[in-house]
Amino acid sequence: MLGTSEDKPCLDAFSTVRHSDLGVSWDKSHNSPISQTTQPETHPLQTPWIDGLRQLNTDTDQRGKSWTLPVKPGQEATIPIWTSRDGWMRQVRYAITKTADGRAATARHRIGVESMVAVAAAHASSADSKTGRRVTATVQNLAARAGVSESVVKRGRRVLKALHLGFELVRGRTLTTREFQAAEVHHGGRQHRAASVWALSSPPDLVAATPAPPQPKKRGRSHGRTYRPAEHARHTATRGSNPNPQARDRDPLSLSGFSPKGISCREVITKRACARANQTSSSNQTDPRPMNLQRAASALVAAAPVIAPSSHIGAVCDVIERSGIDTTRWTGRDIAQALTADTVSRGELWPNAVRSPIGYLTWRLSRIDWSGPSPSEQRATEAARSAQLRAARDAERERARRATASPERQKAFMEQIRATLAPKSRQPNDAHRSSAHHPHGNAGRTGLGQ
Repeated sequence: MLGTSEDKPCLDAFSTVRHSDLGVSWDKSHNSPISQTTQPETHPLQTPWIDGLRQLNTDTDQRGKSWTLPVKPGQEATIPIWTSRDGWMRQVRYAITKTADGRAATARHRIGVESMVAVAAAHASSADSKTGRRVTATVQNLAARAGVSESVVKRGRRVLKALHLGFELVRGRTLTTREFQAAEVHHGGRQHRAASVWALSSPPDLVAATPAPPQPKKRGRSHGRTYRPAEHARHTATRGSNPNPQARDRDPLSLSGFSPKGISCREVITKRACARANQTSSSNQTDPRPMNLQRAASALVAAAPVIAPSSHIGAVCDVIERSGIDTTRWTGRDIAQALTADTVSRGELWPNAVRSPIGYLTWRLSRIDWSGPSPSEQRATEAARSAQLRAARDAERERARRATASPERQKAFMEQIRATLAPKSRQPNDAHRSSAHHPHGNAGRTGLGQ
């Protein structure tokens, strides 16, 4: 063999092979990896080490594209699982809007209802659908998913922990060397840190207090047809007294069997065409919907996709018009904001999907009073009031500026003031000088009197 002796290989044959930390050999000459299984004699201790890392990943139930911190055995046994994703979201909404502890927790941690619901929804989307556990998303990802800042996510977690709706099982930290290697075996990348592991829970008392979602009323349909003897007899008599029985054997699309006696099919078709020509089409008589109504329906569907109809969007226009909403005052975004405010006030949630979007929209719009000012009108009123305040402040500053005297006028005023005060300051000085010239005048007069 070239480069080898009979009893041992040449040392140069192994000089081009390099080994990684994870037991994978690399051939520099061919620039291709060589599996460790093909050369077990090179590093016989590497395969059990890799197997140990794989066993660690199996024992800690590693899934997905990142390595998660392991949870201590039995730690999750004392935490109730959630009822469902939608049920847990209803419980969060009810707790922070209807209970004193929830309102106090949101006020103490300075987080609004909508922000809290967004943070809870981000956690729920990352949790296991059956148990509500294995929430391993980072704070950055949760903030991006909820559309809030990272500090808001942290405050929301404090609220969940205070209401026993979420539990932090493992605090996020830097991985150890063995965990770093196990992560590299798991997903092939370099991971130095792991996020906290959370479990979402449904407390039994909160589950009992949270009202069930309203169920839409189902319309009963009669699948069977009512038998009416009189109607059956009338149809039977009509069939028996058919004046043209041969029409049954004709082509069902032929008009000859249905034409009156003595009138040709050509004459019937001609008369019908003339009648249609003289009659205005019903579609032409329909007035187009107002542009404000069409824009409101389009904006409403864009803001609330769950109510998007399967048919034409004109169905949404009809529902808005039947609800008595003045689309000259209420835009589509205004209607969506009113629906969201009504949902929050009732402690409910927007559904992910509905069976009948038009029926659901009709039911939701019927529960709201649309006679008050719309959010657009309120914003316009507030903007007008702010403009008036700014104009008043500007006018006040202008008056103050005009009232301020110029330097020449200030100098003239100061000279006038000095001229006014000069005689007053001169009189005490004269009296003092006269008393200084006659220090014994009073005493001399007193002595003469004696």
